[in-house]
Amino acid sequence: MSRVVATDLKRRDGVREVTLVPRTGAYWSQSDNDPVVGPKWPYTEYISESYHGWNGWDIPSFHRRVKLGELLPHTPYATFNYEGSSSGGVDVTTHTTSSTTRTWTDTARVEFSYWRLTVDDCEAHVPSHIEKYAQAAAAKLYSSGFDALTFVAELADVRHLFLNTAETLLKMRIPKNWKSMSNEWLSARYGWRTLFFDFKSLNQAIQKLNEEQKSRLSEKQGTQYSTTQTNAFSQETSYYWLDHVVVDKITTSLRGTVTADITLPAFSFNPFVTAWEVVPLSFVIDWFISVGKAISAASFLAFQSQYSASYGYSVKIERSYHCSIGETKSAFQSGYRFQNGSATATRTVRVPCSVPLTPHFTVNLNPWKILDLLGLIIQRLK
Repeated sequence: MSRVVATDLKRRDGVREVTLVPRTGAYWSQSDNDPVVGPKWPYTEYISESYHGWNGWDIPSFHRRVKLGELLPHTPYATFNYEGSSSGGVDVTTHTTSSTTRTWTDTARVEFSYWRLTVDDCEAHVPSHIEKYAQAAAAKLYSSGFDALTFVAELADVRHLFLNTAETLLKMRIPKNWKSMSNEWLSARYGWRTLFFDFKSLNQAIQKLNEEQKSRLSEKQGTQYSTTQTNAFSQETSYYWLDHVVVDKITTSLRGTVTADITLPAFSFNPFVTAWEVVPLSFVIDWFISVGKAISAASFLAFQSQYSASYGYSVKIERSYHCSIGETKSAFQSGYRFQNGSATATRTVRVPCSVPLTPHFTVNLNPWKILDLLGLIIQRLK
């Protein structure tokens, strides 16, 4: 199978940037005896800004060519969307005190930018080896049919499954220890459950025989997860302290896409896939190293056809920021004692690629598989 490569791409870039500062003002330094003494200090009460930028490549007459049946490659693109605002601020005013009056000696306005977000903030949360999801998509496409050879190879295990279950029912045997409980659990998970899905796939394959098969297939594989990070830090001088709190909610989406002109058989006979499936505990290895997916992806590429593939990611950060100010000495006074800010940034990238054939390290575990792993460990204990 050969990968489709574009030769007539057109560059597309754009930027839309808006900064809004709707309200500004000023305050006066003052003493106890005179309400207006000292310089006038300007401040910004509210800032709002947004940025939308994109760059990539377009294929001329894309929609018309797709309608005509042409398989077009996935093109590269990248976008960055950002919106943020901040209100308030912190003014730093110190004074000296005599027996009759206070004299203001220093006044300054401080506006912090910890609430802002950049492209680099998003890129810092992008993991490596995202192309493994393109491999997973190709493997999923190839595995959409019924694996008849593996089903036949495992018929002996099905026979033992029926015999063991019949013996348990006839003797009304109840698991009395952890080892027997783990045996029953694994039989249900990888015996009866697997058999159910095998018969379901077999039924779907039989139905496909009477249906018109699509020649263009597309598959997406990926994952999405969210994390929250809190960063709190302080600043202190002789007259005041500042407490900063930055909270980020990060949502990361990873994906791989494969589109191909391919007609897959309803029943597949692949000795390489079957050889791996009958290896003891091969499914456990696949939880950590994608050997099975690599074999299926290589089988997908063996078809004499064309395909287009890509991988990509989207990172969204929602940030909230708060700054508070307090006195460390009585010779200090602040007009504004807080600053609040919030921002949202999303970075989205797509990269064309070939379907990788090398197995990737991965951790594909969930609560059910963790129970399976415990059951396997208990089985091997004396």
